[in-house]
Amino acid sequence: MTSILNVIAGGGSFLTLPLLIFLGLPAAEANGTNRLGVLAQAISATWGFHRARVLDWRFGAVAAVPAIVGSSWELGHRSRWGSSLSGASSRP
Repeated sequence: MTSILNVIAGGGSFLTLPLLIFLGLPAAEANGTNRLGVLAQAISATWGFHRARVLDWRFGAVAAVPAIVGSSWELGHRSRWGSSLSGASSRP
């Protein structure tokens, strides 16, 4: 249900995340649940762009490299320090 609302509202996370928390889900579980809908939306959009032949896979691969390197670096530091670089705790 939340992924449908996410698609219809555009920035639906603004609505669905507080709604899930209000319904009693812990914040981490609500965020994870909301991310599943966002992931499904991204996969569907990628498939649609691919079918319309407007997706530049080469550019996507080049753009993905720094994102993967940066997220891997952050993940390694988070597990070593127990928190993100922003200072927010990674533990609930």
